[in-house]
Amino acid sequence: MHERETAAVQKRTDPLAIFAGIAFAVSVLLIGYLVFFAGGDTGAPTPVEETPPAVTEPLVPTQ
Repeated sequence: MHERETAAVQKRTDPLAIFAGIAFAVSVLLIGYLVFFAGGDTGAPTPVEETPPAVTEPLVPTQ
């Protein structure tokens, strides 16, 4: 009986398990944020805005 009590007291949580739990919680929160609060991205391609025409004549310096 005494051995069980001391074994329960001496049992320690693995630091790697703590780190893995924290990393899992952070990843779940990040995925939840991206799914629900990322600006409502529908996955459609972003439309390209029209750009002004490029200058086709070379610029000659004036004297």
